[in-house]
Amino acid sequence: MGLAWHFWICCIIQSQAQRCPAVGTSMGICVEECETNLDCEAVGKADHLCCSNGCGHTCMQPEGAPKKVIERPFELVAVLRKPVFSEVTKSLPHPTLSVSELRSVKMLTVKYASDQRDAACRAFGQLQSHPEVSSAEWGSVVPKCAAIEL
Repeated sequence: MGLAWHFWICCIIQSQAQRCPAVGTSMGICVEECETNLDCEAVGKADHLCCSNGCGHTCMQPEGAPKKVIERPFELVAVLRKPVFSEVTKSLPHPTLSVSELRSVKMLTVKYASDQRDAACRAFGQLQSHPEVSSAEWGSVVPKCAAIEL
């Protein structure tokens, strides 16, 4: 009896702290993705609740939950005049997440982690000014580089 009472108190406190978002005026998808919050955890949505969407039940973020920001890497794309990939990449700041060479089109892609903004900005400046690079562009998120000395 003590365990059941503890579980009941636990679940009431949790349900008061987290609520499903209000069902909108339009009907949601008619699918039963979940029956309980544990079903959401089982599919990798541990911070979600099993909520009604107006027709079925889907895993949703609780009402008022902060939206998660998915940080993407900074990607640079450069087109080279000649296929001198190693000459261009050796001058770039390290560490990089990845460097890819598309030799048939003389294209180079360089990725920096989302916490490597300064290095990505320096690399972009170096690619733009490199004599063997005909063009350099951001392939993804464009960081604010004004404060970085290129």
